[in-house]
Amino acid sequence: MKPGDSNLDGSGSGYPANSLPPSNFIYNGINFTFPTYQKSGNDNVLAIGQTLKVPQGRYFSVQMMASSENGLASGFINAKYSDNSTSSSPVLVPAWWSWPYPAGGDIILPYYYTHSALSYNRSMFFQTINWLDPTKELVSLTLPNVTRGSNSGPGGAAINTRLHIFSLSMLPATGSAIDLEVQFARTTQLWLPNTNKTQIVEVIIDNVGSEWVLENNSVKVEVSSPGLKTVVPGYIYRLQPGDQAKVQVGVVNADGVPTGTIGKATVDVSGAGVKASYTFYATFGITEYEATYESIYSHESPSWYDGAKYGIFIHWVSSIPACLK
Repeated sequence: MKPGDSNLDGSGSGYPANSLPPSNFIYNGINFTFPTYQKSGNDNVLAIGQTLKVPQGRYFSVQMMASSENGLASGFINAKYSDNSTSSSPVLVPAWWSWPYPAGGDIILPYYYTHSALSYNRSMFFQTINWLDPTKELVSLTLPNVTRGSNSGPGGAAINTRLHIFSLSMLPATGSAIDLEVQFARTTQLWLPNTNKTQIVEVIIDNVGSEWVLENNSVKVEVSSPGLKTVVPGYIYRLQPGDQAKVQVGVVNADGVPTGTIGKATVDVSGAGVKASYTFYATFGITEYEATYESIYSHESPSWYDGAKYGIFIHWVSSIPACLK
């Protein structure tokens, strides 16, 4: 597949076409089926506590493309397994459009449909991820029953809202022993700290098997391509069944390859009892930002900031009593 085909790269750049996503597409490594627009009739499902019977089997996760009305919708997805045990996990979905604080969606469209025309404001769909117990046979899923949510403005006051689900997909967990699968890989505009802008390739790896990955498995993650080479491999030292690792691999362009070139690259996962690969389209090198929405929206926070946010938050909270003295 070429960039711009029915695969979305999951890089935060949104969906580039002037239409809804195609009926079948891959986002962040997950296959989705998307409804076509209809002037009348339903093209989505309201989450009102329905129970969905699923093909019985082991599943790693359930993922949805969804949006809410008016404000932030929240609820729980409940899973039932063949041994009559259950699990529950939260769902939190922002509004498809809000002002003056629009949320950044996973898929961003240049407009939205009304009953009779187009409104040329950006609208958004959001990907939700809920983990399942991959060691058990799943029987059914119960959707959240959403009637209330939180305003997206300051204070987050309670507000009436509804959760719209456009697509639902489940990731199977069919492996045995140690079984690693690369769910998704992408080049980023981030670089490894203390390097001369060594580009980071982000790789999402799932343990869909029934045994732990441990340090003695010596799992190494590398990326190969005619356009780039790995200079800092990634490693997985511990990963339990049903868990996921996000691995960073440091790469540089091959000699003579201009920054911004797009080409195929392959992720290779190797180790004792472990072997997996994944081919994707990569952008070689870190490009300069441009004065466009698409370019600025592709900006990502560096790893040190993501790791420091919790500490910054606690410091801010603990400083309030001191300020009040």
